[in-house]
Amino acid sequence: MVMELKPQQIPTPEEAFQGIILGSSKPNDMVQKIDISLLDEIGNQPFKINPKKVENYAASIEECGLLEPIQVRGKENGRYEILAGRHRVRAYKLLGHTEIDCIIKKTSDTDARLILLKTNTDREDDFSPSELGFAYIEEEQLLKSSWDVRPRTEEQRKKIYRYKRITHLAEPLRKMVDEDCIKLSVGAELSFLTHAGQIALAEYLLAKKQKISEKQAKNLRDLEAETCLSETVLDEFFHPKEKKKQVKEVKLQIKDISDYIPLHILENGVAQDYILKALSFYQNYNK
Repeated sequence: MVMELKPQQIPTPEEAFQGIILGSSKPNDMVQKIDISLLDEIGNQPFKINPKKVENYAASIEECGLLEPIQVRGKENGRYEILAGRHRVRAYKLLGHTEIDCIIKKTSDTDARLILLKTNTDREDDFSPSELGFAYIEEEQLLKSSWDVRPRTEEQRKKIYRYKRITHLAEPLRKMVDEDCIKLSVGAELSFLTHAGQIALAEYLLAKKQKISEKQAKNLRDLEAETCLSETVLDEFFHPKEKKKQVKEVKLQIKDISDYIPLHILENGVAQDYILKALSFYQNYNK
């Protein structure tokens, strides 16, 4: 009897990452209600809690219920650690619920951390550029690679690179990027300035309410290689003074203009005033 072998389905890199690293939900994953008081958040997270997001989740849960169980893993002390879903847990608390649907995962410390990072970096709009930057750096360190196994476009790679560069900014400039006062691409260029240069620039931008473009940021890198970024230097950089055009001196001979100026004007030595008034009149007449 010949057995027919079915072709093996090879997972895509994305599916492999989801299944191996993230332990994505499977049809036979058991959903269990767990007391919220037994849930702990993973410590030292790069992402801050977004109160607005909690409120939005609460409104959605109140109207439609919990659409997706949170992911947790068991701890030795009988408690559970939240892998994905801490905003939903806070929304449940806000609504006065005491239990929440959970999928319990068996995962290592490293993979637990990767689940935390991956489920948040996938939602870039929810977090600041610097939060994403620190998260991407940690994710790469955990994966022991400069690029992880998830497929990305060149544009995505460039954006992630810029997020990571933001982590090299001094606090004042990093805050300006997070608050969208400086564009991400500009912040990435400024991250190559020295710390002293970044502080001087941040103070100048805030004091003068000065905007800065990506081209200017690149030029500042070249400028700092030549001189310190003092207020005077930055003033000249952002507001270069126009060089006054040198006007050639015009000399007139009396004999050349005597036919146009009354004799008494020439005799009284006020020919210059007369000529200036005549030129002014001519200019106004031709407007």
